[in-house]
Amino acid sequence: MEETVENKRPILLTIICILIIIGAILAPLSIYGVMNNPLAMDVMEKASQLSISVQYAMIVLGSIVGLVAAIGMLKGMKIARTFYVAYSVLALIVSFAASNMKQSLMVTILITIIILGLLYLPNINRYFERENA
Repeated sequence: MEETVENKRPILLTIICILIIIGAILAPLSIYGVMNNPLAMDVMEKASQLSISVQYAMIVLGSIVGLVAAIGMLKGMKIARTFYVAYSVLALIVSFAASNMKQSLMVTILITIIILGLLYLPNINRYFERENA
């Protein structure tokens, strides 16, 4: 396929996807560090109404969703972007509802809103609207 301006992946999308992939790889690794740290486990227990095992499951599920969605977005799959946005919004709602420390989520919410907004910039929309997307 010929590389035209319409077919070329925006650099911002590439950067976002790479950051999502890095996060998706590092997040499950953090579980290992927390499992062996009683202080970290205590903080997790106090910070959320969800059990630690449910929090771990959410980390793993979020990592899988992020990894699959980022790879799909790099391939130009519009459904991958939609899936990532929907999951991110759902995860934020669940996290906020279950949090005992809601103020600590504000930075996470702000960063997520910015990233999700960037995924809908005009040049990124054009990339996902291509005929073969």
